[in-house]
Amino acid sequence: MTINDIKYNNRKISIIISINMINTHVKILGDNTIKNSFILVEDVTIIKAFGVTICPPRAPNIKEVIWSPPKPGWIKCNCDEAFNASFNIVGAGGIFRNHLGDFVFGFAEKIESNPLFLAGVSIVIKCMDYAI
Repeated sequence: MTINDIKYNNRKISIIISINMINTHVKILGDNTIKNSFILVEDVTIIKAFGVTICPPRAPNIKEVIWSPPKPGWIKCNCDEAFNASFNIVGAGGIFRNHLGDFVFGFAEKIESNPLFLAGVSIVIKCMDYAI
């Protein structure tokens, strides 16, 4: 049965066939989407009910970081920066911890840095400013 049969020949389509057509079209559309998607957790159940294969975005770079505490009575600051090429912005932050690993202070902010390689220098200077 085609759309023209339904529209011009006054043929009726059953609810089961309608549901199956919707499910099939949603699955085909979802599976043929080539871009990775940011999907809300609440929507995953609905998307999976249609049988769509979900392509979550890949983590750009995962590094194992081993933290070593400072000497007793000292505070250590760890800082890092990240560049978002889509928006051409640099974000940076730092975290201060004592010798027990307890959180003392932390910050995160957008860095106005040009050229980009100066972002690392900028964040180290910010950490020193906060430390003083």
